Amino acid sequence: MKVYISGQISGIEGKAPLFFKQAQLSLEQDGHQVVNPIELPHNHNKTWSEFMREDLKAMMDCDAIYLLKNFTTSKGAMTELYLAQSLGMKILFQADFMHGVEMTKQEALVALDMGHKLKHKYFSGGEFVSKINEITYQLSDCECFIYDFWLNRTGESFEKGWYLLY
Repeated sequence: MKVYISGQISGIEGKAPLFFKQAQLSLEQDGHQVVNPIELPHNHNKTWSEFMREDLKAMMDCDAIYLLKNFTTSKGAMTELYLAQSLGMKILFQADFMHGVEMTKQEALVALDMGHKLKHKYFSGGEFVSKINEITYQLSDCECFIYDFWLNRTGESFEKGWYLLY
């Protein structure tokens, strides 16, 4: 399978090549053909927009996108994820959603979009089964849950603390 690596580059330009190379080597060891956007020629004026245009062109020739752990902190990676989801590409995660591993709210939203069911450490009222919008979630045992209500009631944040059920 041909796999495109996606993750944060802007702001961590000194570390990003190592993160991407480690992912590339791991994917190649698993038998995949890998497109590492850091290694693309990028013969253009070096603006963010031009990097994205070049990278998206390369991604279009791939079967899957592989999201590094830091993908939620990158506007470019989130753009690539949205496009990959819209086109029905396979989505792979460096830190695949695993039972017992805490996720951020953004990672939880992606997991919900992919059909996973979630729990939150501060809420025991049911399984989160889908998002209705950014702050309203469908629960398995009631109509919906608005996390701002929970935040105002408890003072607990929902930015972290999400866990995969299945």
